[in-house]
Amino acid sequence: LTGVASIASVGSYIGTSPPSLPVSYPRIKIANVNELKDKEPIVFCYPLTSTPNVLVKLGYPVKNGVGPNNDIVCYNSICQHLGCIAHYEKEVRGVYTGKLHNDVLFCPCHYSVFDIKNDGKVLEGPAPREVPRVILEYDEKTGDIYAVGMIGPVIKGKGTEGKRGINLPENLKPGFTGGEIVNEITAKTCGRKS
Repeated sequence: LTGVASIASVGSYIGTSPPSLPVSYPRIKIANVNELKDKEPIVFCYPLTSTPNVLVKLGYPVKNGVGPNNDIVCYNSICQHLGCIAHYEKEVRGVYTGKLHNDVLFCPCHYSVFDIKNDGKVLEGPAPREVPRVILEYDEKTGDIYAVGMIGPVIKGKGTEGKRGINLPENLKPGFTGGEIVNEITAKTCGRKS
């Protein structure tokens, strides 16, 4: 009889909908423009503690750049190929073409190269699509820079591969990498306690 009751409770759980996910992205201060130095990246997590991003002040205007010189951009660091972590590089020679690339995200696992001057597009490698862009907001009065959302494909491992949009709710799911929605503190520590 106890086994039947257990099966019934599991059956009733399976038949219920999972708790709904929050669909609003937090507005998190990342830095002040006066703290940024050209080509010195800031790494932080957004929208979850498990999703690293790279914010870079390039020193020249770029597509979707913010700040007084439209030179600050930010992209998710999780490679769209197999989920390795890509890093900002001032200069890297592409493994597949031998071409020299400047101001890119580079994935050391399988050598994908992403153009952070142009929507994170793939310049080289096996990555099938660009990395998602963090939507930044610049406060002209204070110089503060905020992460306010994401645009592009879903973060690797968070949902249907290649799904596109603005502020996709899938990006707020823990997925295989876990994590929780960031706040002002956990965005900078990526949830680490120390």
